[in-house]
Amino acid sequence: MAYTDASKASYAMASELLQELDEEFGSEEGYMRAAFSDLAERDTLICNHCHQKNKISSSGERVIRCHRCKKEVWCTAKTFYHKARLFRPRIVIMRLSDEGITITANQATTLLGITNHTANLVYKQLGIVVASQTPDDAIEVSTSYCTAIMTRRTKETPARESPVSEELAIQRELETQAQRYVSNGESNLSEVEEKVLGLLSESPISFDLLFERSKLAVAELSSTLVLLELQGLLESRAGNKFARTFSAAHTEADSSKDYQMFSREKSLAMSLVYFVKDYFQGIGRKYLQPYACLHWVAFDRQRWPKNSLRKLCASYPHISYQEILAYVTAPTIKIVPRYNM
Repeated sequence: MAYTDASKASYAMASELLQELDEEFGSEEGYMRAAFSDLAERDTLICNHCHQKNKISSSGERVIRCHRCKKEVWCTAKTFYHKARLFRPRIVIMRLSDEGITITANQATTLLGITNHTANLVYKQLGIVVASQTPDDAIEVSTSYCTAIMTRRTKETPARESPVSEELAIQRELETQAQRYVSNGESNLSEVEEKVLGLLSESPISFDLLFERSKLAVAELSSTLVLLELQGLLESRAGNKFARTFSAAHTEADSSKDYQMFSREKSLAMSLVYFVKDYFQGIGRKYLQPYACLHWVAFDRQRWPKNSLRKLCASYPHISYQEILAYVTAPTIKIVPRYNM
């Protein structure tokens, strides 16, 4: 892989920081104690055998004895460190990220002496964890703007086709479904679309509130909102909010506002494209959202100060390899504006 100047510079900074971290923690055992200290901030650990609540020790013991049934309870079970053999790589990658230093999985493999599979796994887990913290003012951006970085095949890529074919197939499906809407001047909505439209009014409502009220999966709700917007039944507003429209006609002011929103979305998408090209060269389409979140961590020092990722990950449930394989980015991604720096 040919690295860009930005990527080479980040790797040099990562090497320097790693020396500082190894001096700070001393050894793998020191990294493990740091992770256990974070995990110990949880109130209790529930025994899988008798469901007794146990106090978590910060002494570095990975296994404790349940106070009631005396059976072993793993302190890392079902956490970010679930079945982790090494703690140093995970803590180093988290610290690099919230210091604004971005390196690739290949570079992490060289720097930390881990497999490429482990490095990729950690990055995707981090992206999914950070996605849970996406603020209300994140902007919904069509993934169609990001085709330039869709250069790696995934399990979603159609056989014998290029990586970007995933995105093209999604866009074709959206266009096909949009054609269902007009029949004698009346909308022909699916049950899910009727449900979501019924939750909308002329007053803007946030995506999170729609998610809570609709009880739909995030990907299903996102695609439904896109389809409703395509036929002019809703419009997206600033702050990732949506409002119902009752006329397909737009005033001149509306057109100007739509153009400004389009320009902003495209600008945000390009910032993500440049970030991925600078540091990762290309990614698979299905993981666009996690990498958009890693981009957010890379530039937002106010929201992601030193050790913030460690604290967040210690409180987050385990993300399995199967969950990562099943993860698919919706037709739109949430990008945090850079004015939050």
